[in-house]
Amino acid sequence: MRRTLGGLAYLAGLLYPVVEVVAASAWANGYSWSSNFISDLGLTQCVDLARGHVCSPQHLVFNTAFVLLGVLVALGSIALAPILTSRWRRPVLAVALLHAAGVVMVGLFPGSVIEAIGGDSRQMALHSAGTLAAIGGGNLLMLLAAVASWHTWKGYAVASASLLCVGLVGISLDTLGLDTHGPGAVQRITAYPVLAWLVLTGAAVLIGRPPLPSTSRGRARER
Repeated sequence: MRRTLGGLAYLAGLLYPVVEVVAASAWANGYSWSSNFISDLGLTQCVDLARGHVCSPQHLVFNTAFVLLGVLVALGSIALAPILTSRWRRPVLAVALLHAAGVVMVGLFPGSVIEAIGGDSRQMALHSAGTLAAIGGGNLLMLLAAVASWHTWKGYAVASASLLCVGLVGISLDTLGLDTHGPGAVQRITAYPVLAWLVLTGAAVLIGRPPLPSTSRGRARER
């Protein structure tokens, strides 16, 4: 039962792209998937900026989805913790909860990590901290998953490592300001791999193969 609930909770990663499309389609002046930041979809007020008019009518739907996703990931991680060996259980759970907390913060404190919309420095700081925890925690989680499952499920480990590499490329491009195709495009290279990994892990759990070493396998190996 725990495995099923945990797997379904992780599959909530499928919720995000649907909500993103809904929020983007509501823009009267058109949302640009490459030029607009992801966080523009969650801004609670309409503003005119040097880069154009930013107004997201479905910001409440978008931000609520972030909070819901974070809560589901946290609950799913707690439910799946028992399938891990004692060696990996605490570090994986801690990083998963850090990632989940960051996702919730992004939804609770919407804003732009680039521009101080509305001049609320406290909200901007919390939004930035949430983004850092969500992206950083998510990439660290993929690293732990790849390392922990390398000898027990090579296919899953390789898939996790591949998604991690894509995410790190996005982080590097974003950090260096190499957004030749637009900041929105680079942010999605950074964020989407984590979402894909959540779905991958949820599906792996539901089909009956533990994504990380099971407790029984871990004990057998320790002997």
